Amino acid sequence: MPVRPWVKIAADAEVHAGDMLVHVGDGTARPERESQTAEAPFALVLDPKPGERAPDGSYRVKCELMGTSVFAATVTTVEKH
Repeated sequence: MPVRPWVKIAADAEVHAGDMLVHVGDGTARPERESQTAEAPFALVLDPKPGERAPDGSYRVKCELMGTSVFAATVTTVEKH
């Protein structure tokens, strides 16, 4: 069974299925199109339906990790399908 991680998304970011995510340096990610960093994408959004929300408004979505650029602070939980 594949493992699909949850990735923490910035509170003010909106994600859609198929978005490529970049790490923004604060423990969250946002869609590449919204980012002002030069980071390479590390995950692809599979399901944009938010998981639990954190007190700061950030939320988690299910993703597929890409390549070897994994940011432990951003990838919060792993769930098997």
